[in-house]
Parts: sequence; structure tokens; C-alpha cells
Amino acid sequence: MALLSDKDIITELQKPSEGDPLIIHPILDPNQIYGTKVDLRIDNELFRFKQGLKLELDLDEEIILNNCADRIIRPYGEELVLFPGELMISYTFEFLRMPTNMVGRFEARARLAKLGLITSSGIVDPGFADHLVISFFNAGGFPMILRPLMRVVSLSIHRLESKVVTDFRKKPAIRPKLDPDNLVMNIADYDSDILASFKDIRSKEEQT
Repeated sequence: MALLSDKDIITELQKPSEGDPLIIHPILDPNQIYGTKVDLRIDNELFRFKQGLKLELDLDEEIILNNCADRIIRPYGEELVLFPGELMISYTFEFLRMPTNMVGRFEARARLAKLGLITSSGIVDPGFADHLVISFFNAGGFPMILRPLMRVVSLSIHRLESKVVTDFRKKPAIRPKLDPDNLVMNIADYDSDILASFKDIRSKEEQT
């Protein structure tokens, strides 16, 4: 598995869109691509988790973010404050499409992590085509100012030796396309029936 350089990434992005292309769009500043990384920006829609909401989140069921968070639309150029201990969700300004012979890895920009801004990290599966959903947690002792279009995570891209057989679109369970009005954060896993069967066994044992 080879890590793509900035030159490789630019070459891939300039290829025709037919077939199985790599897409990261739009790139507002060519300096977003450097070394082996592409910096990604947050859009102007964010979700702030509601305070004092008595709600248990079952991590093996569908979770709609709109039910437990307030949707905030911040005009470009304005600011938003993230208070200590607060968790917010946003998605990337850029749309990503990952070819079936590549995989992406995104992580927090180091300069932000050093100040206590904890940003979600993860894998961009081959075949993925959507905006990335990202969480922010203020682990520092001071309020932090966020702005739409800030570069918050860095994406690296690896070329696989061969195309995958099971790409993102063929996974047993996939999150629906991003819909800010009905943002699905979590879905029941493909093996939920296995977990349920053990629960049934335990319930029968308790009855005896």
C-alpha cells in the first residue's frame, strides 16, 4: 500500500471524472494539498448537543442527530464558540469520492489538537462518496472560536495494490447519504440479530 504524495494527489484529481476517479471538491486554496496531506474544511452547518436532555443513546440502533442536537447555520465569516466539555458535529465543506483502489485516513490537524480541540479521526473506505461527518470536543480549559471554512482535519490517501471486492457501497450496513434535515449518525449494525439472540438467552436464564 503506497502513500500518495501531493504530486500524486494533484495528478489523480486532474484525471477525467469518468470511470473510478478520486474527487475532493471544491479546493478553495491549492495550499490545502501539501506533503502527503489534504486539509479539509468544515461547512457552515453545525450541530450542538442539547444540554440537560435526558436521553440514552443505544449504540446499536438508529440515531438521528436532529433529535438530540440543535442545528446551527452560521453565515460564512461569522464565529461560533465551543465551550469546554462541549461536543459539536459538522461535516466537511468538500465532497469526497474515494476510488475502489484507494483508502483515505483523516485525523485532527496537529496545531488544533495541541490546544485541546479533539477531532474525530477515521478511515474513508474505497467507494465512499459523500461529505465526511466530523465531531469536535473541547478538552481544554478555555472557550474556543470556530469559523466556517476552517481547516480542521488532514486527509492522507493510500493506493491499494488491488481494488477491494467489498467497497463502501457493498458493506452489509451503510449510513444513508448525508441529509442535514435528517442526519443519521448511527445505524443498527449488520449483526444486531446475533446480539439480540444472546439477550434472549439471558432473559430465559433469568426466568428459570
